[in-house]
Amino acid sequence: MARVVIVDSHPAIRKWLNASLGKIGHQVDQATDGKTALETASREPIDLMLVAVDLPRMSGCQVLFNLKGNPRTRAIPVIMLTSIQSYETEAECLRLGASNVVTKPCSFDDLATHIRVALREGQETVGEKPSGGALQDQAEWEQPTAEALPNAQPALKSSEQLSKFVSTGGGLAPLRLVLGGVLPPKV
Repeated sequence: MARVVIVDSHPAIRKWLNASLGKIGHQVDQATDGKTALETASREPIDLMLVAVDLPRMSGCQVLFNLKGNPRTRAIPVIMLTSIQSYETEAECLRLGASNVVTKPCSFDDLATHIRVALREGQETVGEKPSGGALQDQAEWEQPTAEALPNAQPALKSSEQLSKFVSTGGGLAPLRLVLGGVLPPKV
């Protein structure tokens, strides 16, 4: 599946995320501080980073700022992890280019959903693999099809609406575009 880097100074969080992501098939690397995370991202292909806001030596927001400012790493989707729910922190992370902000502790099911969306968003941003990571080809990405939508709402089952939906790849817009006031053209 995907190559994911966990950046958190708390060993228990890293251990839990490593085990959980490994169980669903992701290749996981770990970093305990921002400097190490940036070094890893600049020299190795990565599909996604989970970065804690509160890191030693360099904050998670500084890591995010540096990732998005580097042409080699800017396409890597980043989910920020915070232990304190704060609208200011969330807004700052999203402004800097985070795919999402998740408050820890959280359920792994919720985090797995955020991960799937971020990986899909990363693929759409570049048009292929986010940074040449472990995702080998388009076949690994879920594509909506008529067969995959047996429980779709009746209005969506009309052939015209269904073909429009399928042709957009699901019609999801990256969150940063929506927040920035830029929406993709309607089909």
